[in-house]
Amino acid sequence: TDLRLRGQHDYGLVSGLNVDAALERYVVAERNGDIIVRRLDDGRELVHLPPADRRDSAYSNPVFSPDGELLVASAGRLLRVWHLGRRELLGGLQGQANELFHPDGRRLLFGSFEGGIGIWDLVERRMVRRLPLDFTPNSLVVDPEGRRLAVNNTDPEKARVVILELDSGRVLFNWSSQVGNGVMAWSADGQLLAVGGVHNDPRVYVWNVRDGTLASVLRGHTGTIVGARFA
Repeated sequence: TDLRLRGQHDYGLVSGLNVDAALERYVVAERNGDIIVRRLDDGRELVHLPPADRRDSAYSNPVFSPDGELLVASAGRLLRVWHLGRRELLGGLQGQANELFHPDGRRLLFGSFEGGIGIWDLVERRMVRRLPLDFTPNSLVVDPEGRRLAVNNTDPEKARVVILELDSGRVLFNWSSQVGNGVMAWSADGQLLAVGGVHNDPRVYVWNVRDGTLASVLRGHTGTIVGARFA
């Protein structure tokens, strides 16, 4: 009863949309390939980033860095990273559209087409490490302390979740049953990981990351799990 509509924006047909952590700006990836950042309260245009090459696929999946200074978006097999304040293109990477900024705001993690997880340093402007995997990554989530990465398999027929130590790439846990290839979320204390099931499995599996045991299975949904967050 305390919910009310504060405003709405007509942004037309877009291939991606996101909001920054401060809830001050939103970004849309338009169908023509342009990236536009607008102010959330009144929709005023702040930054307009045209694609570097009109032959590219339309941009999608735009993501702000934790401090809101950087933006990454994907176009086909290419990820581009911009500094919004300087309107500067920091780099282009060959990778999949499952990119994730590390909580430190300096590193960008993404599924590398060379295999595994690529880690790109935004200061050095180069890929500093690649964590090996024997499957194609789907969802990537970093724990609240920024030390561990959870990644699951794209293939719903071979569902797996692996927990990697970021600094070394060491595999901490490797689960191949009672997991899914959908969304994942860490608890605030980093002790639990929620994993959504595959497209025909509407359950959520909650794993204890301290000892690698299944803590609980959440039942009740009748459709695919498309988002998950711990309170």
